Amino acid sequence: MDETIEFVTVARSHDTSEMFILSARLEAEGIPSFVADANINQTYSLLSIASGGVRLQVPGEFAVAARKIIADVNSGLLALDDKDFSE
Repeated sequence: MDETIEFVTVARSHDTSEMFILSARLEAEGIPSFVADANINQTYSLLSIASGGVRLQVPGEFAVAARKIIADVNSGLLALDDKDFSE
């Protein structure tokens, strides 16, 4: 019997690039993610507001962990210092 995976929206934005960056961060943490509605928002940017923007979705079982990582990214907790780039 096939198991249905329910995807949950964990972030939404009108900035497609932001959603792809967050998606990459989640993937790096082992959380599968999907950026929904990116193509329509890039192609028809005026429809972005009407369509609700771009959605970042993850399987429901990863939603809590994904929201925590997104909150850490948005708070600057995961930001790099200048010293991280010095030789």
